Amino acid sequence: MSRSLKFPELIKIYHIDKNAEVALAAATCKEAAYLECFGRLLLPFQRKQREVYGYEEQLPLDHIKNLELYHRMTPSLVPGKASLHAFCMRHPDFQPSNVIVSTSPGSGCWRIIGLLDWQHTMVLPHFLLASIPGCLQNYGNLGSQTLKTHDLKALLVKATEKWAELAGADVPCPVKFEPDDVSKTKVFSERLWLSDRNFAGCQTIVGFETETWVPNEHYKRGKALAELLKLTVLKEVPAGEARDKAEANWFLDNMNEDNYM
Repeated sequence: MSRSLKFPELIKIYHIDKNAEVALAAATCKEAAYLECFGRLLLPFQRKQREVYGYEEQLPLDHIKNLELYHRMTPSLVPGKASLHAFCMRHPDFQPSNVIVSTSPGSGCWRIIGLLDWQHTMVLPHFLLASIPGCLQNYGNLGSQTLKTHDLKALLVKATEKWAELAGADVPCPVKFEPDDVSKTKVFSERLWLSDRNFAGCQTIVGFETETWVPNEHYKRGKALAELLKLTVLKEVPAGEARDKAEANWFLDNMNEDNYM
């Protein structure tokens, strides 16, 4: 990304340009433009990750740099098969409950007269509209939930290591990292993974779901378990600044989200 893309240019990308490569990079340009306009020092939104970042506010600059690195790779991520470049529309939740049917007058045959739930529909190149088939989705599967998650920098490092498989041995990778940078990124990624694993353990103990949600009938018990968990964990942290920061950023406490809106 040789320069920042301003909002009028982003409008052009989304509504005029039909290039598959530009469509692949558009989300990156949009996020970078937003961060350059509105980005500021903030603690990580995910409280469970704040300890990994030393409870320090983060500037968006590093993430913008990662977006720029990804942007360099997008030309090689577009598949060579031209038919996959065609822009099309896909219903993201095509299931029987979203299909309205009726019987044809006279014949009594069933016919489709409408489709519901179009709110997440996108118009994108064919290769960007693929999703996991319903028969293969395994939400809630323990094996899937324990897989490691990585930030964008870690994914970029992994992609550069596998570039020959991704783009072909004859295509030079447009992004290079110094060995020391790669090592630090892998260590940091492992710390994030450990944070996610600890969070999953707390989730099992308290019994909350996504965004710490619990059913009404489990609320009092869940709240009591959460308080007990907090006391138990903080008891193991030496008194002083470390404990104060851990308590101030406890991931199950109420959070003022105004700065993140």
